[in-house]
Amino acid sequence: MNKANELEKSIKEFDIKYDRKRSNMLFILEDITQEHIEFHSKMYLKLEVGEKPLLMLNGKPKISASLTALHKRTFSGFLITNKKIHFTSFKRSYFSSVLLFREKPNSFTLETVDSFQMGERDNCFGNNYFGHDLIINNMAQGLVFCEDKALEYINSLSNYLFQNGFLKTEIKEYSWQ
Repeated sequence: MNKANELEKSIKEFDIKYDRKRSNMLFILEDITQEHIEFHSKMYLKLEVGEKPLLMLNGKPKISASLTALHKRTFSGFLITNKKIHFTSFKRSYFSSVLLFREKPNSFTLETVDSFQMGERDNCFGNNYFGHDLIINNMAQGLVFCEDKALEYINSLSNYLFQNGFLKTEIKEYSWQ
């Protein structure tokens, strides 16, 4: 199966079948606006010619201008296109909730992606939630802020893509309690 050509169709099929409420942190296909793309481009995103956004986690925040600088410092997210998975995340550490160490923005071409999912919750100092591991090809790429509804959707989508032959590796089950 040609990953670049089939992914959009598979995401549409999954979204139609998904029977739970979708997170307001997720934007799918036509929900992704130019404003969302521009915001992610300011943070980390460099789209190639012909890349079409299919799924975005963490769109433009609805926060006041005074909080924009703080949000830019603490932003994490990812975008799946018809060609790549782009993301920005933070290094997992005991002090992640106090000292933020951003990982270098990265991307994977779809041909190299065998699996993706949201994994373990942070184990930071104190009780502040900071994020979950973004796992691509069974390797943690860093912490990404992701609420429970978004996490469930992403992992359910990944499982659907595995069951339908798009991804080669089944996702690992994690407990977030």
